[in-house]
Amino acid sequence: MSFHEKSAAITLAGLVIWYGIYFALHAEMILSGEGVLAASTAILFVTMIGFVAIVAAGHIVVAIFMEKGDDETDERERFISLKAERNGGFILGVGVVLTLGLMLVGATNFAAANALLFALFVSEAVSLASKLVYYRQAI
Repeated sequence: MSFHEKSAAITLAGLVIWYGIYFALHAEMILSGEGVLAASTAILFVTMIGFVAIVAAGHIVVAIFMEKGDDETDERERFISLKAERNGGFILGVGVVLTLGLMLVGATNFAAANALLFALFVSEAVSLASKLVYYRQAI
């Protein structure tokens, strides 16, 4: 596995774990539309700090055990990144349009903000998962 492939796996794992916890804790508040801003902000802050810490620690471990030349970017890796970002960008666009639809039918600001955060989460997860699939397919 190249450094870029390991990086995508670490980031995807951290993203799913930490933001999965965030959305699981907020599911009832988000669906009811009655979120408590102070509690939500504190949980989001802890989620972001935890995500950054686990991803940074994972990258440090990978960098320590990395062999020379593992971090070189070639044409194949650039192509994989472009295709994966395309997939994530499509998902983000759909999420933004759906969030606008939610706002048109009367969703609260709290629900709309969390819908946008969820769209960003899903798009990044799709992008990272696409990278891993493309690396495994040896595109």
